[in-house]
Amino acid sequence: LPCVAAGGGRAAGTAAGADGIAVAAVDGGGVPFQWSRLSMYTALKACHQLGEWRQAVALLCELQPQAERDSAAAGGAGGAAAAEAMAELRRQADAANGGGNGTSGGDGTGGGVARVLCGEVGLDPGCFAYAMNACLTSREAGALEVAAGPLLAAAEAAGCADGAVYGTAMTACVRRGERARAWDLARRARAAGVQLNALECNIALGAAARCGELDGALSLLGEMRRAPDPACRPDVGSYDALLPRLADAGRHAEVLEAFDELQAR
Repeated sequence: LPCVAAGGGRAAGTAAGADGIAVAAVDGGGVPFQWSRLSMYTALKACHQLGEWRQAVALLCELQPQAERDSAAAGGAGGAAAAEAMAELRRQADAANGGGNGTSGGDGTGGGVARVLCGEVGLDPGCFAYAMNACLTSREAGALEVAAGPLLAAAEAAGCADGAVYGTAMTACVRRGERARAWDLARRARAAGVQLNALECNIALGAAARCGELDGALSLLGEMRRAPDPACRPDVGSYDALLPRLADAGRHAEVLEAFDELQAR
């Protein structure tokens, strides 16, 4: 149905989707329809592959959970914070690189999404991760800042900032040459109780080691060694991120100790 709607076609009647979400008829006259979870993820994944980060941001703003909007209207603190974070995300996305590439519509939502009803399909960490990866794919400087700044803030406000979201935000910082900022994000994630897997920790290790935070990097490596979850334990990439920087700093005993640990594992 999203394809039919985008092409101005017609689909008769209504039906209940597999996830229990009713799909409204599309007649080419602006009648709203509802996304299923699969449709939403497919659209965001396409934005990721094409680097269409403004379109991804527009979808996130359009799919903001109705409960949060209602809470914001009623003065609820959590919903209000999430709504404000999404509004700031939209403002910064529109302002990035002098107002964008012309894909946004007059309502600020972006082409092709103004007729979407959020229905029961709310945001989750995967939605934000796809949008942030669209920013990385675009390789625009403004897009990287949107990923590391307002997109991450919106994910945190919506309670959707998991390890993948923080890892992508850290990658955006590293690509901008802001390794100290990436390391700060890693510490922020850990302080919030977010579990980072080995890949996400490796981004943090590399950022910390390159900005001179070797003691912090070694402390993180120690935590990874003791992690009960195998997915969070160090791998070859963990040591690759750290060993050369220890050697450059003349900390040769720690290089050998870490290398022995690598061999033992």
